[in-house]
Amino acid sequence: MRHKPISTLIAGAVLALPVAARADGYFSKGEKRLVFQEEGERSRTEKITLLSLAGGMLLTGAVGTYYLLDSQSLSDEVSASGMHTLKTWNQELEDTRLDAIRSGKVATVALGMSGALAAATIVTYIITQPDAEVGYQDWQTKNMPSIAPTRGGLVMSKGWSF
Repeated sequence: MRHKPISTLIAGAVLALPVAARADGYFSKGEKRLVFQEEGERSRTEKITLLSLAGGMLLTGAVGTYYLLDSQSLSDEVSASGMHTLKTWNQELEDTRLDAIRSGKVATVALGMSGALAAATIVTYIITQPDAEVGYQDWQTKNMPSIAPTRGGLVMSKGWSF
């Protein structure tokens, strides 16, 4: 029976501890300012530039791939009907060979441009990365001490809400 007054004294001491923290303002009932950072947003011009660079990269990549496959197909035609098949070399085979070379050059230029546009897209994405913006939100703490009697003692808690 003597333990209940001691537990009551301990409960009072524990609930009095946050009073010392009020001097720092941690549990104060005054208004506080919550500071946070949020991701910035790119401007409309920056978004259009990024989408244009990415679209150009895809377009030139598609053109380069088309001409690369065309060049390979024409080269295979020349090889399949070339010297090792014991057919004579004629102007038609020479024209096919020249078309294959031309398609290969177009593919090289287009795929090179696609790579350059990919690099430009990445660099532009990095350069136009918006800074994080600092936001503020006012909030007010509410002290909520709680004491609940239980069988053989007390349950104590201290909390706050925003």
